[in-house]
Amino acid sequence: LWQSLKDKPLEYMDANLLELLPEDIFFEQSFKSEKDSRIFVRNALKMMRLKGTVFERQIDACVRIMWMYFSCKKLNCRFEVVSGNSCETFHTDTINARLILTCSGQGTEVINANKPSQLYRVPMGQPILLKGSCYPGFEPVLLHRSPSVKGRGLKRLLFIADY
Repeated sequence: LWQSLKDKPLEYMDANLLELLPEDIFFEQSFKSEKDSRIFVRNALKMMRLKGTVFERQIDACVRIMWMYFSCKKLNCRFEVVSGNSCETFHTDTINARLILTCSGQGTEVINANKPSQLYRVPMGQPILLKGSCYPGFEPVLLHRSPSVKGRGLKRLLFIADY
């Protein structure tokens, strides 16, 4: 499933469409079933007028991956438009795992804890799956943060799934 996503180029929203989204978009809910979380994704995309776009297919695949890979009992999903600096310092999250997909805007910044001078920005449209500090046997290897967008007139549309 992951390989099939990687091999198919997807078209993403341009900045003009992102400007049409209000800054206060924040949809979040916890789910105990894969089916309910996939319905949430479809409904949230419909409310943002993005249903039927490549986002629906890709985010649906990301949700399925989370349920399949972790055999989740619960998954927290959210969409949000970020126009400020939400996480300025490199960190790990206090959860088992987090999937971040930047649908539009600058991607999440990541460093290797052992080589902090090498910064990598996850490309828009490419999901990243990060282990959190609650993951069994966790050792901090990858640290992440949001890119600086405040005061630059930039926005990011994110889909995040936490286990």
